[in-house]
Amino acid sequence: YTQETTSPCFDRELFLASRGLRFGYWRGESLLVSEPPPSPLSPHPLTPQEVENPYYPLQVDGAVLLQEVPMEPSNLKTPFVTWRSYYEWRGLDLDSPVAVLLSYPLTIYYIITSLVPQHFPELNILNKQSLKIHILEAGKPFQILMVFWELSVLLPHVTFEIHLVGEELPLEADERQLHLQRKGGCVRVFSPCDGPSGEKNDRANIRVRVCAKPYHMQPGARADLVIGFNAGFGLSETWLRSLPRLQSLRVPAYFTDCAEYSCLVDQQTMSGAAGGSTSPPLINPFRSPLRTVGTDNNLPWYSNAFLFHLVYKVSVGPGRQHPPGPPLTPSDPPAPLDPEETLDPNRRKKDKKRSNTRRRK
Repeated sequence: YTQETTSPCFDRELFLASRGLRFGYWRGESLLVSEPPPSPLSPHPLTPQEVENPYYPLQVDGAVLLQEVPMEPSNLKTPFVTWRSYYEWRGLDLDSPVAVLLSYPLTIYYIITSLVPQHFPELNILNKQSLKIHILEAGKPFQILMVFWELSVLLPHVTFEIHLVGEELPLEADERQLHLQRKGGCVRVFSPCDGPSGEKNDRANIRVRVCAKPYHMQPGARADLVIGFNAGFGLSETWLRSLPRLQSLRVPAYFTDCAEYSCLVDQQTMSGAAGGSTSPPLINPFRSPLRTVGTDNNLPWYSNAFLFHLVYKVSVGPGRQHPPGPPLTPSDPPAPLDPEETLDPNRRKKDKKRSNTRRRK
């Protein structure tokens, strides 16, 4: 369906309606559905189908993603970098629109396996057995929380602890802890305070903590990685305080945005707020395939279209070395050596001894 969804005349609502994508997590993809997607703490009643499968009505795809594990594990030496290779490994049909929702966990996977080893090799991230990830302005990720179970399938050797941070999160969820875990062959979201259910759990799980505050007010330990989806630094004053916090922490931080023009605005905002910059934006291979109509220009917009990381301002302090000065230019040639300096060492020793003898006399 790529030819349809990338067309300038693409009708998003018609695409969703023609496939019956009006339930579960698909509610958040339509502008015509007033009811939000069912969040883990949502008061809205859910249909039995939505409880069992948040990808509903994609029943086959939901069963594959929430109940099955590929026979052959993913290879960290040759990670997935295209939707096609991932779909083939997962046994999904290329006609499935599930990539719209999976763009979020697959973008995290791509950052961990392809970008961090390139930009921050000293972290040795591929050998870590646990990762603490802070997701900023996480209103959307909270609404589609169960899609992040796919990280445990892609990287089964890693225990994930995900902190969802942002003012968009519901206040009743603040400081709540949740677990994503497979029970009885199905993935469930449960709270540790609910107590054991008596069912046998799979060993793999993803721990989630919710903080319904801006990042600069978020307490807790330092993250291994910070990520933000469709950031839009220029659209919220919150970033003017969160970016300096990131500058002080100097933690690797990656963000997506919907258009290259938006990435330029993000770079300018980072420069003004924290004195740093951003890396040149890269096309995200795991962007959403659905085109979005731009609100202020005719450029094509896609959710999670481009990726960049923060480039922090170099700090100079008592414990830090000053950056090296500029190299010499041809207009500033080095001073010529004294002819005496070109003498061999033995000759210099004899001259020094002779000079000392004269002084004594």
